Amino acid sequence: MGLRISNLRKEFGDFTALNQLNLELGQGEILGLIGQNGAGKTTAFRMILGLLSETSGTITWNGEPLKRLDKDIIGYLPEERGLNQKITVQEQIIFFGELHGMKKTDIKARLDDILEEFGLLEKKKEKVGNLSKGNQQKIQLIVSIIHKPALLILDEPFSGLDPVNAEILKKAILRLKEEGTSIIFSSHQMANVEDLCEKVCLLKSGETLFSGSISDLKKTYGKKIIYLKTDKKDTDIAQLDGVESVALHKEEYKIKIKEEANAKPIFQDILGQQLFIEKFSLEYPTLEEIFKEKNRRMSHMKKFSVIFKQLYLEKVKSKSFMVITALFVLTIVAGSILPNIVRDITKEDITIKVLNQSSISELPPISAINSNIHISASTSEEAELKKEVEQDEINGYLILKNQNAKQVTGEYISTNLSNVAVNDSLNAYIQSINQGLLIAAANLSATDLEQMAATDSALKLVNLNEANDLASSDHAFILIYGLIFLIYIFVLLYMNMIATEISKEKDSRILEVIISSTHPVEHFLGKLCAVIAVALTQLSVFLVGLLLTLSFSKADFIQNTVKEQLSLIPTSLYVYAGVFFLLALIGFSVVAALLGSLTSKVEEVGQYTMPLVMILLVAFVVAVLGISNPDLLIIKIMSYIPLISPVVMFVRVGLTSVPGWEIVASILIQCAFNGVVILATIYFYRGTVLTYSTKGSFIQSFKQAWGLAKYDAN
Repeated sequence: MGLRISNLRKEFGDFTALNQLNLELGQGEILGLIGQNGAGKTTAFRMILGLLSETSGTITWNGEPLKRLDKDIIGYLPEERGLNQKITVQEQIIFFGELHGMKKTDIKARLDDILEEFGLLEKKKEKVGNLSKGNQQKIQLIVSIIHKPALLILDEPFSGLDPVNAEILKKAILRLKEEGTSIIFSSHQMANVEDLCEKVCLLKSGETLFSGSISDLKKTYGKKIIYLKTDKKDTDIAQLDGVESVALHKEEYKIKIKEEANAKPIFQDILGQQLFIEKFSLEYPTLEEIFKEKNRRMSHMKKFSVIFKQLYLEKVKSKSFMVITALFVLTIVAGSILPNIVRDITKEDITIKVLNQSSISELPPISAINSNIHISASTSEEAELKKEVEQDEINGYLILKNQNAKQVTGEYISTNLSNVAVNDSLNAYIQSINQGLLIAAANLSATDLEQMAATDSALKLVNLNEANDLASSDHAFILIYGLIFLIYIFVLLYMNMIATEISKEKDSRILEVIISSTHPVEHFLGKLCAVIAVALTQLSVFLVGLLLTLSFSKADFIQNTVKEQLSLIPTSLYVYAGVFFLLALIGFSVVAALLGSLTSKVEEVGQYTMPLVMILLVAFVVAVLGISNPDLLIIKIMSYIPLISPVVMFVRVGLTSVPGWEIVASILIQCAFNGVVILATIYFYRGTVLTYSTKGSFIQSFKQAWGLAKYDAN
């Protein structure tokens, strides 16, 4: 079974030195543990040796916890050598052999053979301190294997060895392998790892990039290296399809191709030119090339995360972000409780008259939920009551009519129908009348009466100001107006933020330093994603505040009007709101980032982004126009134009029946636009960030960026 490490993790306070290391090493196998300095190799060795305790995970040998087994099964060559300089080579080896439980006679029986193997037999009686560094290193290895360990750990065994001694060490390692020793060693020299190991584990900053056989690792990359010996010039080879790079390597060309399938067309192309081909070999990349590629990929992600984290944390921790977010949440909370506060402070008396046009001769006593609501019967004509409402002598009047012999309906006429207490009082009054009629007609029991209490009464609301008629308003307006407002505010705020951030770095010239340390694509995507993440964070706080307000607010307006209206909105409309909001935010932010990179000074941001602001304003105006008449031809056309379509199409979806294919087409067009702009920005970005126009001319900056981008691409 051998060595098995599962989910091994080591933390030093807040620092994670090793995270989730998994590897297996069977009997007679060699595994190379490779990584840059600080990758976690030595930490892993020390945990295997029991010198460090693991934070989590397990280390077993043949199924048993390694720490419980006899340490004599392990041999260890540390990176920092440590020998007694004052004793002889022979005494040194005997000392360590006896430490591992060997008899002195057994040690002496092996001593000459092993010293001869390492070319040190004549040094047997010399003091260790008199030996060269390379010979001392060989002695250090001998004392680690003299007791024939089952598991051998070698930390940088080839460090400081000349080629001759390195070859001796390789032969010794292979001999130990044949004898059944399991060997794990670290090395910065990938060629040695590739020559000796069947398995490899790649570490990067404590994280495992790969763990498994070298052959499997190479297969994941494919055969992408061609070694070519011919009289064809390297400049001609570089122009062939599928070629990434060409370099002269040991009197032959080393050609890196994009895909393994490109090798055959390249060979046929060279063969078709009737050139002399001395060698054409398709090979897997070397372990060193794979290691560099793995580290390069991880390095890109790390640099992206550094840029993302720096900008994101800077913005969410800023006072402006916290103040704006807090003010918005407080506005939501205040809006939910303000109607009740105003009502309690003002205590305005409300007068309502009841006009009985039903067959009931005597109406039951009239009562209201609140003491400031006064409801009384009236014998006036409807025209007179209407005139009293218009002259503000009364707040409204209720007309009672027969629906059938056992039920009456009510029609409340007023200029203000939003007072929930009034509506509830009138509902309760009509319900009490209908219950009384049914009881009188059917002699209902108390149980029947309780069941009837849950029935709805028939109350119709009629607003004398038809333009403000809440009863006829569309509930989707709430979400539509909300999304238009959010898109306008958020897009305006955050597109200026990303443009200003990039321009600020250009103005201070720090951007050149950043670009020298990271790829422009990583910088651009890091900035873009960070700004979008800040926007989504702020939006999430707003939505959480809104949901908490809707859930816990006791205000009548919230409980009986807002929540009721929101509950009537289809779930699909909420989904479309999220999709269109995100598309608009990404689209405007990407274009703003490109424009910001063209500026030379922060003061130019407003000038360069003005076209974007105008497009946003057009989208806002068209959306408002679409609310009043969503079927206009101009509205339908605008719902397919990038940057404008997210707002306008949402208005159409919310107010009319739009075929599914039209919605999908609008979304795909905006997605395609966003993708094209992102690719274009990535192409231009290296040129734009190095463009400084003293005249502040957009055209001049664009031409310079285009030239630099083309030159860099070539």
